[in-house]
Amino acid sequence: MAVARDGASVRIAPSVVLRLKRARRIVERFAKGEQAVYGLNTGLGAAVDTTLAKHEVAAFQRQAIMARAVGVGDFLSTDEVRATLFVRLIGIARGASGLSPAFVRRYDASEPWAKRI
Repeated sequence: MAVARDGASVRIAPSVVLRLKRARRIVERFAKGEQAVYGLNTGLGAAVDTTLAKHEVAAFQRQAIMARAVGVGDFLSTDEVRATLFVRLIGIARGASGLSPAFVRRYDASEPWAKRI
């Protein structure tokens, strides 16, 4: 509640950074290989059988995020946004997503954007 309502700082523990680095190395190893990995070098959903060429992967990854960056209804309050980001950070910090530590640091409350919400 302190993060959402009081703007309490969030710091990423060194052990979390190590966990994220290990998971990221696995993703990078698969990305360099030829094995099809759902959502990494294949399409999503009905396009699961579509294999992407190596030069298509980066653009696909960006497109996949942007295609889901939508919302409906009223804007959330600052408390709701901070709570949502914090819960998402907790899930990402478990290390199963393969997201890089650099990405997770973007959620760190010491970042200038976080002080604005």
